[in-house]
Amino acid sequence: MKITAFIAGLLFVVFLVVSLALIPHYKQYKDCITEQQSKATKAPLEKSPPIFITCEASFIDRHNGVVAASATIVIAFFTLALWIATILLWETGERQLRLAKDSSERQLRAYVFPSGIPTSLSLQDVTNFIIEYKFWFRWENSGLTPATECAMWTACMPVPISNPKPIAFTKAGRPAIKMPLGPKQGIDSTQIAITAADLVDIFDKKARYYIWGLAEYRDVFSGANAPLKHTEVCLEVFIDFDPRKPVYAASPKSLRFQGVTEHNSSS
Repeated sequence: MKITAFIAGLLFVVFLVVSLALIPHYKQYKDCITEQQSKATKAPLEKSPPIFITCEASFIDRHNGVVAASATIVIAFFTLALWIATILLWETGERQLRLAKDSSERQLRAYVFPSGIPTSLSLQDVTNFIIEYKFWFRWENSGLTPATECAMWTACMPVPISNPKPIAFTKAGRPAIKMPLGPKQGIDSTQIAITAADLVDIFDKKARYYIWGLAEYRDVFSGANAPLKHTEVCLEVFIDFDPRKPVYAASPKSLRFQGVTEHNSSS
């Protein structure tokens, strides 16, 4: 906008300078200079405006139609420049408004992420051998506005040790209950059990074991037809103790989880 105004002003100054510079080259102007000099010689004591001002005024007066047309063209150009500047200013304001709105929504919208993975160990009553290890995701809305239509899925999957990547997880066959989740509030997912046999395979490096969680939700800024927001998490399970041995309270055992590249995303 500033550049447009500067160009318009510069062109106007150039037009004015060129117009004034061309006037002395016209015969009418030269004849006027000669006539005014002759009058000044005959009446040297008579006070009058400078000769060039008198002749330029006379020239402009004789060609007032051309001057008026030129002025109209200049005014039209300035009007066009003002219109362009106004459009650019409007578009800049709209763009800044959109950026401010997007920034505000990003700061206030709901963000549902797993804040932890609690586990629960089940042991046999007498022998203290492991029966199963349960885990679940604890989802939390870290945003400042509620998450609506929040649904969560949890799954686990053993794969052969030769397979370096987890097989694709799907939502099929795992029902999800949609619910709201307020800001700074959390909720636990469904519990999934890893059996003692699976733990032995992990420890003996006969299989890889992956756990998976998915949360889908809407934020208050999304329309009913907008795509759902989501957070997907996939972790590999590691075990540092022999699950075939009994576990005692004096030496509690726990699992380790490590993130993998696949099946980790958010929107």
